[in-house]
Amino acid sequence: MRDKVPLSNIDIENIPGHWLFARIGKKVLRPGGKDFSKEILNIVDVNNKDIVEFAPGLGATTKLISKLKPKSYVGIDLDKTVCDNLSKKYLNFTFINSKVQENNLEDESKDIVLAEAMLTMNDNKEKDIIVKEVNRILKSGGYFAIHEVGYKDGVCDYSIEVSNRSLSNVLNHAIAPLRIKDWEKLLTKNKFEIVEKKDKDRDMLSIKRIIRDEVIFRTLLMGLRLLFNKRLRKRVKSIKNSFKQQNPYIRAFYIVARKN
Repeated sequence: MRDKVPLSNIDIENIPGHWLFARIGKKVLRPGGKDFSKEILNIVDVNNKDIVEFAPGLGATTKLISKLKPKSYVGIDLDKTVCDNLSKKYLNFTFINSKVQENNLEDESKDIVLAEAMLTMNDNKEKDIIVKEVNRILKSGGYFAIHEVGYKDGVCDYSIEVSNRSLSNVLNHAIAPLRIKDWEKLLTKNKFEIVEKKDKDRDMLSIKRIIRDEVIFRTLLMGLRLLFNKRLRKRVKSIKNSFKQQNPYIRAFYIVARKN
């Protein structure tokens, strides 16, 4: 049985883009795909560590983490459906239905905090609050890993403003990516040292990437759902076209940083 998709009561035209793709059947909703998530987990070494995952969503990375045997895991998500779904699958993991800024975790209690495709969905003031909260709950020397989208360093402020407004409109959800260098500044000003970083083309909706992330069988099911639902096809095409326009300027990236 398929998990209940968050916001399943909202129609196709109005549901936020990430939950639209979940409704179609997509499991991996991270901008750099499963490969980037695996690379991050390899760098931070989850085994026997206390880890927090912000906004686990459909649980694609949660599944990867579970195989690496962390000492403890806490997933924090604003959507109750997400927490309910994942609590049934991972009985030894803890899921908290709240804002990540209001988690009530103890100071300096965690080794790793992972945030994928969630900081982008917060405005700049909230980004800063969240990063400060990560600093609070991490042990000295602990890792904070982010996996997001960011603009190339030469893109001007006006272009970023126009692009963010366009993408927010088509996705039905406010997003506010920064330049990659500004993502780095956000971390370093909050007392993090950059350990590793990587970026690549944001090709989340290419057939090659979908097959790599979702395997052929699920890709075929997604294709069939699109084939027989004109409204879905129209919405997905609109999102894909919008991102295609921005592809020359925007990248998928991850940064792994260490608390000083």
